[in-house]
Amino acid sequence: MDKKLNYDKYILKIKTLEKQKNEMLEEKRLTVLENTKKTIKENFKNVDFNIFITGSLIECFQFNKYSDIDIAVENFKGIRFELLSKLSNILEREVDLILLEQCDFKNNLKKIKVI
Repeated sequence: MDKKLNYDKYILKIKTLEKQKNEMLEEKRLTVLENTKKTIKENFKNVDFNIFITGSLIECFQFNKYSDIDIAVENFKGIRFELLSKLSNILEREVDLILLEQCDFKNNLKKIKVI
């Protein structure tokens, strides 16, 4: 009986720690999301294309310290590599850039419009 009680306490402790870890990761995701939106708005004030955040950054409990930031753009006419480089530099994280006009699954892509 004592072994069963210790086992149950152990399992409860693991679940509590897991919940705390997930809450910390979610708090970090929300901070990164808000900082990403703010940084994009500050650096791309007068552009003539739309910028969206997509991917794990907008999904609860999916983003972690190894995640990149997925950015989708619409009506972008410039050089893709230059935009990708600028985004990576200002966001200080690896960025995946999606050109919506070339994206086969754009209608199913969950995204948050920033600009």
